[in-house]
Amino acid sequence: MTLEKERAERIPWIPITIITLIVGYIQIMWTMMQPGGGVAAWYSIGMVGGMLYLMPLPYVVMLIFAALSRSKLLGEVKASTLTYLYACLTPLAFSGVFDGVFVPVSYWADRYLSTLSMELEPWFFAPNPDIAQQIVMGGVPIPWGEWLPSILWWWLIFSLWALFFIALGTIMRRHWVDVEKVPFPQTIVAHEIVKIAVKEGGGTTINIKWLSAGIAVGLAFSFTLFMTLVFPWFPDILSWRINTCGCSGATFITTDSPFAGIVALTTFQKNPLYPAILYMAPVNILFNIWFWSIAVIIFSQVAYVMGYYTAAATIGGCGRGYCGESGVFTNEPFLWAVFGDLGVALGIFFTYWILNRDYFRDTIRAALGRGNLVEVEKDEAMPYRTAYATLLASFFLILIAFMAASLSILPALLLFFATLFYGFLWTRTWGLTGYMSPTGFYTAVAFMKPIWPHPPEPRTMEWTVAMGFVVMPASNVAYEGWGHPLLSMVASYRLASLTGTSPRNVLKVT
Repeated sequence: MTLEKERAERIPWIPITIITLIVGYIQIMWTMMQPGGGVAAWYSIGMVGGMLYLMPLPYVVMLIFAALSRSKLLGEVKASTLTYLYACLTPLAFSGVFDGVFVPVSYWADRYLSTLSMELEPWFFAPNPDIAQQIVMGGVPIPWGEWLPSILWWWLIFSLWALFFIALGTIMRRHWVDVEKVPFPQTIVAHEIVKIAVKEGGGTTINIKWLSAGIAVGLAFSFTLFMTLVFPWFPDILSWRINTCGCSGATFITTDSPFAGIVALTTFQKNPLYPAILYMAPVNILFNIWFWSIAVIIFSQVAYVMGYYTAAATIGGCGRGYCGESGVFTNEPFLWAVFGDLGVALGIFFTYWILNRDYFRDTIRAALGRGNLVEVEKDEAMPYRTAYATLLASFFLILIAFMAASLSILPALLLFFATLFYGFLWTRTWGLTGYMSPTGFYTAVAFMKPIWPHPPEPRTMEWTVAMGFVVMPASNVAYEGWGHPLLSMVASYRLASLTGTSPRNVLKVT
């Protein structure tokens, strides 16, 4: 994009700022006032659909602006304006997730729930127990001096990771968006909303009749689900009250199910969001999903016949996959969770970097003022030199922050790698399918095994911090930790590419 076009494409800072502040406040209030369980899972504006990670917030706001644009109340809203809304509301959506185990809150609760908290967790993770306990009932003046160290620490560590992943996403932008053209199915949905608001070539490319039919089906599903979750007398048309995972909408396989004998089959999906999003994924990706799912089921069944997983058929739901000695995915002979979330995942990670080493070499050469990308980088969101400088600076500052939190250099480096590893793979899988995987919740502790083959006795602060961080903010799911800025940054660049918006301006808004 030429500099002239970028100058002409001015960012509407005032409305973007006002919307961000107002929507950010409303989102947190909405999330905190949800009653929990299935209602919260399906009426969060931060995220719905389990690992699908569909974030309603940017789509709802964009749809409102699209409707106003078509009704002429605002005049025609520009595609760039909607792109900026997506760029600021997508990362914001991660802060308003119904079941987000907000990491700072966990440590604040530790202060008054555990007598060992002051010994095993740094003093600046949370205030002393008497102060921390005030959040339970409230109704007292806030002692800001006591809370300030904890607030600043958590703000700092999340901000440093955001800087690192935004810089990495900017370096990767050209390869993922322009060269590979990673689809980002959920971003394609946002682009369809843009096309509703902006008439391209003198007329919209959207068939309004089909759009209206789709909206009607969605409203009918949402209304039926809402009535089922809120009113006990309403008939359970969708079978949502029976053996349903509130987060994803999948139906558990129970012990009396005709499928109970298939030990690796834990759930089946009845949530219409999944086929709607996965419909936009590449066919070869979809083929791999179902092919390898069937392969896992067959191999596990053979192992079951040979005497393994014998307790799995006596347990329903996800328990047959992950619980204790009955867990099909966490026990021998295959250890599928280790195989997938570590083995296959590590293979994908390192293979990608090896196969695309020329791209990274070229970006480094461009950062040094040499090579073939010196001219190309003029159209990037920031010069490669600036991006790599930000990357390195945030890397060293993150290590310093980890070491301040009691970690020595080796655990700090392993924790850094685990966060990069899962954040990178989340962005790849979500970008290719609209579904996020893998999770390190059951397996990421393996990264610390070279240092601690077994928990130390007595427990130490370094071990407690390292294990707590590697399981939750580093590897579990993006909205509970540090990895989501990479996902939201590249998704915003993808929409900017589809709408012809300046990536430099999108970076500024993010």
